[in-house]
Amino acid sequence: MALDRIAIDRRTFSLGLASSLAGATLASAQTFPSQTIRIINPNAPGGVNDVLARLYANEFQTIFGKPCIVENRPGAGGDIGFEAVSRADPDGHTLLMGSISLTVKPAITANLKLDPRKDLKSIARVASQPMVIVLRPDFPADTLDGFIKLARENPGKYSYGTPGHGTPQHFGTEMLCSEAGIKMKHVPYRGAAPAMMDLSSSHIDFYYGTETSAGGLIKEGKMKAVAGTGAKHLSMFPQVKTLVELGYPKSVIDIWYGVFGPPGLPAAITDQIVSALKKIDASPDYKTKLAELAILNSLSTPDELSKQLEVEIAQWQRVAAAAGIKPE
Repeated sequence: MALDRIAIDRRTFSLGLASSLAGATLASAQTFPSQTIRIINPNAPGGVNDVLARLYANEFQTIFGKPCIVENRPGAGGDIGFEAVSRADPDGHTLLMGSISLTVKPAITANLKLDPRKDLKSIARVASQPMVIVLRPDFPADTLDGFIKLARENPGKYSYGTPGHGTPQHFGTEMLCSEAGIKMKHVPYRGAAPAMMDLSSSHIDFYYGTETSAGGLIKEGKMKAVAGTGAKHLSMFPQVKTLVELGYPKSVIDIWYGVFGPPGLPAAITDQIVSALKKIDASPDYKTKLAELAILNSLSTPDELSKQLEVEIAQWQRVAAAAGIKPE
């Protein structure tokens, strides 16, 4: 009898605790937001992450009626900002403007400190940006097919630049090399600007740029646009064929951006943030601003973003293994 009473008391305590926690979560959701919302950008100011974070901060402030600020926390390959969100109170007041880098990093990191699948709460992918494949201005071919033909005939002769080891541009190029059956020399730079400068000066042959960064140079004839890396046509250069149209569907890649929260973020608060993102996504003014940046709106559900993390992390790990990209 005593043991039965103890078991009943434990169950009663557990039910009471669960009820108390549920009540606290509901109360938290009903009062959200109750203070300033912070959107943490794990990169330096000026990039697309930063531009999008500030755009959403302005819109959130209007929708929620509370201040919303952007904090830049660059360093350690994004881990400083990532960790700040991962360890924040799961009350919706601290968010991360993340990107495809979250799925690339596990493939290039030997001892992964933070895993976006369990150390962040997926809220929504909000935007994506296909890249544009460009060749040096004096390359002896004007199409991707022409480049690949020459690359097959001359294994290892041509070089491709990237903004650095383990970047989406690095992985995207290696995917195409694998699918096309070609070999090139990798030349990593410290950022996109020096890589594009060397391409326009014909020091390297091949590069994955963005329309935002490379568009002006393409229009000036300082590099040749030969393919779009996304499933849809490029907004600035709609005449340029996509990798799917050119016969390389396995090499499609977009640079995507998404909103994340701390693990344990209640579903009720997640839903409120998703609802705000839907309002923003439907705004003609928002769509115009994205179009000016050559960025596509591609709002997802939390589950879709969570599944995307799983699929891409596995994909980049396979690409790294096939290309001999060693974790560091």
